[in-house]
This record gives sequence, structure tokens and C-alpha cells, in this order.
Amino acid sequence: GIEHGAHMAMYHADEALVVTNPEVSSVRDSDRVLGLMASRSRRAERGEEPIKEHLVVTRYSAERVLRGDMLSLEDILEILGIPLLGLIPESQSVLLASNEG
Repeated sequence: GIEHGAHMAMYHADEALVVTNPEVSSVRDSDRVLGLMASRSRRAERGEEPIKEHLVVTRYSAERVLRGDMLSLEDILEILGIPLLGLIPESQSVLLASNEG
């Protein structure tokens, strides 16, 4: 589930940066968070303008999209329905460095 701290941040947010991977489970979780922000934020409770949402997609690989291993950018944008702020490509170097610590 989503921790208390995340709920508090969403509740008081004016803008949100949603970061997701191009995997079904990650996009599904992001969609759930967007739903919570739309319905349970301070802005929603007060009937104010919604939280401004921006999307960053990480670990994106056009090659893996072509193989059907991950969602395409178009699919992600259609599912989440928020504007894309940035696309960060998958990097083997980053993965190796992360695993080394």
C-alpha cells in the first residue's frame, strides 16, 4: 500500500511529478496514485483546481518495446492521461552501478 507520508504529500500537493517505469505493474500503480490525488487531496476536498500532474518515464528502451517486453510511450500516455515531462532511457551502466552500491 501507499505509506502515510505519501498520503500526506499527495494531500497537500499543488503539483506532482509522477515517475514510472514502462512496465504494466508500475503504470498501474501510477494510475492508482493519480486517482488518489484526484479524489483525496486537499484541492479535491475543497473543489479547487486539480493538482498539476507531470510524467517522467524511466528505464525506457525502444528495442524492448519493439520486442513487446515493455509498454510503449504512447500506451503509457494513453493509460495515464497526463503530460510527459521527460523520458529517461534504460542504461546498463546505471543498472550495474546501482547493483554495486
